[in-house]
Amino acid sequence: MENMKVVVLGANRYGFDDEKTGRRVEGCKVHYISTGNKPGENELGSIPMSQTMEFSFFNKIGQVPGIYEAVTALDMRGKKLGIKIVDFKFIEPVTFEMPVKA
Repeated sequence: MENMKVVVLGANRYGFDDEKTGRRVEGCKVHYISTGNKPGENELGSIPMSQTMEFSFFNKIGQVPGIYEAVTALDMRGKKLGIKIVDFKFIEPVTFEMPVKA
């Protein structure tokens, strides 16, 4: 399976107690855009995506925004076979320069 290059825009971690079960829910959500994304018929530009990772992954993320290799694996959910990102490996930093108005 081929990995893809993405631009990781940011990450946030969360932790809360599920009100129904009382169970602790924790995770890290990584927000990214694909570098090879081609907009669909009803899209303009790049639409950010996200992948939920383990809570501890938050400390593994390096510089953001940055270019990362998204490591993928097959993921079986019920009867559907899909692709899931299982790791992000830092490649290089990236900057977004905004015009400054005086």
